[in-house]
Amino acid sequence: MNTLLYVTLDKTERIPPETIRNLHDVHVLFLDLSESGIQSELPDSWKRLNSSELFDPDMFRRDFLRFLEEWPKKAIFKQQCFDELFRLRDGYSVWWTSVGAVRTPSNSNVKMLKQLWVLDRALQHTKVERVVLNGRSRELDNAITLRCQRDSILVERNGRTLSTKATSGVVGAKWLAMQLVQLTAVPFKITTLALFVRILTRGHQESRSTRSAPAILLSPNLSRLVKMTDAGVEIPFWDAFLNELKKQFPDVRQKFLLFPKQAKKGHWNMVRWLRDSGAELLDKLDGALPPAERSTGLISWGIALPKQIAALLRFYRIDKSADFRSSFTFANANIYELIIPALGKAVSNMAEWEREVGVLTTTFSRAGNIKAVLLLAEFYRPSMRYIAAAKRLNIPAIGVQHGGIMPMHLVYTVPQGHVGGAPIPSYFAVYGEYVKDIVCKLGAYPEDRVWIAGCPRMDVLVNNVAGRASARAKLDLPTDKKIILLATHTYRTYPWFIQVIKSVFQATADQDDCVVCVKTHPGDVGMLNTYREAAKHSGNASVKFFGDHFETLLIACDFLISGSSTTVLEATLLGRPTICANFSEEPDRFPYVDDGASLPARDDQELRRSIETLLSDQGSDQRKMRREAFVRRHLGPTAEGRGAEAMVQFISPLLSSHVN
Repeated sequence: MNTLLYVTLDKTERIPPETIRNLHDVHVLFLDLSESGIQSELPDSWKRLNSSELFDPDMFRRDFLRFLEEWPKKAIFKQQCFDELFRLRDGYSVWWTSVGAVRTPSNSNVKMLKQLWVLDRALQHTKVERVVLNGRSRELDNAITLRCQRDSILVERNGRTLSTKATSGVVGAKWLAMQLVQLTAVPFKITTLALFVRILTRGHQESRSTRSAPAILLSPNLSRLVKMTDAGVEIPFWDAFLNELKKQFPDVRQKFLLFPKQAKKGHWNMVRWLRDSGAELLDKLDGALPPAERSTGLISWGIALPKQIAALLRFYRIDKSADFRSSFTFANANIYELIIPALGKAVSNMAEWEREVGVLTTTFSRAGNIKAVLLLAEFYRPSMRYIAAAKRLNIPAIGVQHGGIMPMHLVYTVPQGHVGGAPIPSYFAVYGEYVKDIVCKLGAYPEDRVWIAGCPRMDVLVNNVAGRASARAKLDLPTDKKIILLATHTYRTYPWFIQVIKSVFQATADQDDCVVCVKTHPGDVGMLNTYREAAKHSGNASVKFFGDHFETLLIACDFLISGSSTTVLEATLLGRPTICANFSEEPDRFPYVDDGASLPARDDQELRRSIETLLSDQGSDQRKMRREAFVRRHLGPTAEGRGAEAMVQFISPLLSSHVN
């Protein structure tokens, strides 16, 4: 009997019945690379391959980062490498400010490269004659087909045999013409945008005396964390740090450069945001600066335009080379078609980079006596422009950790090429020693520029926590029952988490002494009816649903169940036991279980055992000791409620010499 490898690449809940019928007389190896956690029963002739046994996180990280490091150094055109052919002002690499910086595990390209890597390992460990793909990406299909042709393996999708010839160029004359035409529209588009922004923000100018005062500037991604209330403006993420800074340095101004929360919708979203709520926020938030989009940056753009046109023509010529197209080798496959769209976009945006950095340089300069720029997502592409602008003015740029960082969060295993070829923060404030080891030992960020400052916004969980009884009274929860807090995730993040929710409902359906409180993720509200139906189907009448009040629920609960996220970190700091669920074949993203903070739940049965353990309080003293050790390693000064104080201590040398 022939052996066939069936591979799911896209998120799905089950294998199509017609596929099973068509393969009834074939011995099938089933490999789920969709992260969907498909639990459906397989036919007797099918054997499930465990992707977790094939996927080695350390080896993948090594191979992926090696590809990012080595490719831009390959000679691709007249004995020159990409890094020599395409550079930005200030010496930055086009590669490391674009493709090389896209390392987020949730990014579609990174996911596909990971799938390709695991599939390559599967092909090396199995003897198959055919591969059947269940996916929708033509580029990934082509990469897999090229990999399989290496071993004379047939590839099929939707009953059709796939084949591919030597990869042909994507950057053709039509692409080149389109880029040149788009350049002609830039002045009109940017000038019109600046005009609308100026109209909507007229009157928002600082006085000369205010501009001359020493200040720190918080970057645009702050505005995603701003809440406008009847009482004023709240900034929960930054409030603890800013209050401590005000206490120790009352003469240092706090300034904010704001941007729409839905920044991905394009520049014109700035106009809509200002019209609907942004202008009001500028009025209410003391220290808010007018958006950078008031300036056009067309002088910087014009200066960069000849270099931009030359880069487009050069890239067009290079793409005609077969050697160039065959240089993108990863996991024994040619991934040219996966990489080239983003690389072409980066080359075509070189002048736009210069314009945006020029605009931000002007904005920072007009903001006055700025002594430091604080920003989040410091190693991501959008933040690079702010760092580059700050560096032009010799202003320190300080990155501040805003969420969980783990070894597979490859953005933070910063390669040496990224450190030398892209704008990086002058300093990086991290939660604890664990993250420092990731960015400095797995990555190449300089150790002497890391501040272990804890997480100031979590200090309140140590210093000023309301009692459990008052929290339950506020939420109308019983005081004589165990409260289990179940924090959900979006389907995009954890497509298998719906199975966790159903298992929790079923496991607690007969528990009369507990209540399950479901706190839906902000991006998960569309699933609420599904969750209600699951609770009803399980027969569990003790389920309550909440769309808000997470902090109060955390205080009120006896223990938390969630996936690997910052939610578990907050619960651990508060002293609440946790269960870190993971129903996929992937390893845990964060070491909550390995480092002793959480009980495991890799399947339904293990989840039930962990729930029973916490409901019975078995081993509570030992778990408490492990949690405390975990908090010290992972949250540094915040373990004692001193995150804000530590952060101010680190930043004070940048301010002290400038403040009387």
